[in-house]
Amino acid sequence: VLEKARLDQEETINRQIREDMRLAELIQEGLLPKGGPDIPGFDVAGASKAAGHVGGDYFEFIPLRDNRWAFALGDVSGKGVPAALLMANLQATLRSQVLQDTSCHQCLTNCNKLLYLSTTHDRFATLFYGRLDVRSNVMTYCNAGHERPYLLSRSGENKRLAAGGLAVGILEEFAYEDDIVIMQPGDTVVIFSDGVTDMINLRDEAFGEERLEEILNGNLDMAAQELVDLIISSVQEHAGDKEAFDDVTVMIIKKDP
Repeated sequence: VLEKARLDQEETINRQIREDMRLAELIQEGLLPKGGPDIPGFDVAGASKAAGHVGGDYFEFIPLRDNRWAFALGDVSGKGVPAALLMANLQATLRSQVLQDTSCHQCLTNCNKLLYLSTTHDRFATLFYGRLDVRSNVMTYCNAGHERPYLLSRSGENKRLAAGGLAVGILEEFAYEDDIVIMQPGDTVVIFSDGVTDMINLRDEAFGEERLEEILNGNLDMAAQELVDLIISSVQEHAGDKEAFDDVTVMIIKKDP
């Protein structure tokens, strides 16, 4: 009788944990955009696949005044629920700064200090943040320790977007830098988390940048959402039966030809 009572109690606790995780997953899904916004002259899309029920990757698009858009893709240290909580903190912090309409580097400078003061020293996040002016086709960005996005042109010229600084949350004070890209017709910006290139298969082979570049160079004519889906499905196919250990997130911004 005692053993049955103990098992019943364990099952009740496990059922509550499963329900909490289900609700956490739904809440996190609600924090992330479904696809991409409708931006005149551009084709934009994004998607994120968590390794578990919840993850630490984050992306979003935020409309600004005067036909401008802010966008971001971040990757929080750690896994599971702790990473998901920090991800929500990062999202709220970034949104509060974006709406003040400061420059990209000042926005990340503020986010860095706020995140540093609100978390332990072993918690941080890489973050790529940018702003797109639809009228001038100018994209301003700041890369805080994130995987360097690709800027691909139809002429075959490829550039990596590296200007910025350290991941946010490591040092209380850090001076970040901006850079500017003028989007030409047909240009494609591909932003991704390290879960894409670091995904390994049963033979411990990483997906790697070379495979990613082959997909990008061979499919630049694809619509943004199609290319996002292709990258994520290719990463999952590469992993096969290997359990994913990191979240996979991709964002694509294409200038119409």
